[in-house]
Amino acid sequence: ETVVVSVVVGGIVVETVVVSVVVGGIVVETVVVSVVVGGIVVETVVVSVVVGGIVVETVVVSVVVGGIVVETVVVSVVVGGIVVETVVVSVVVGGLVVETVVVSVVVGGIVVETVVVSVVVGEVVVETVVLSVVVGRVVVE
Repeated sequence: ETVVVSVVVGGIVVETVVVSVVVGGIVVETVVVSVVVGGIVVETVVVSVVVGGIVVETVVVSVVVGGIVVETVVVSVVVGGIVVETVVVSVVVGGLVVETVVVSVVVGGIVVETVVVSVVVGEVVVETVVLSVVVGRVVVE
């Protein structure tokens, strides 16, 4: 099933595309929302896959302003009471690439978060890794 909704108000275009596929007990849903305002394009893509009790959701948000591209990818996996979320933010300005990856794992009240920041300038890579563990109100970093 594919649903396309386009709304044009003045110079603003909002388009929503929903594609749903059901195969047996597996449901795959893709939602694409595009907003164009002048030269700025904002696109959001949400892909949800449901297999039994496991939910995998991927959200991609892309913003293009001139030559600058900002892309955010969020992947969430829910298995029982365990939530694993990965967030990747990429910024491309000319030849400079800055990528931030945040991985959060929630098991009960314990949160384990890993942050990796990578900066690529030519062939030089600078990477920063931060590991945080939160148990109650105590933070170990």
